[in-house]
Amino acid sequence: HMYQGNSWLIFHDPYLIDFLRDHDIFFQAYAVMFGIFQRRQDSPGAFHILSTLSLQLNEVIKSSNSDNVAAQPVVTEATILLAY
Repeated sequence: HMYQGNSWLIFHDPYLIDFLRDHDIFFQAYAVMFGIFQRRQDSPGAFHILSTLSLQLNEVIKSSNSDNVAAQPVVTEATILLAY
């Protein structure tokens, strides 16, 4: 089974993702960028966590391969959301 919903639901309904996982239902998100980035003023704490996580991951990448800075990938808040 599959459930298609706005990405905003995953971050603001703590029981939804658990329900879907418990029942082996695949969640397909739409409006990922709009739901999180355009509405970040509605949930500044969540956006701050995404920003902090992206900064930390960039530091890990930088420290693990400091020889070639130009070739290092950049992790953004969007990258984290899409990976999730």
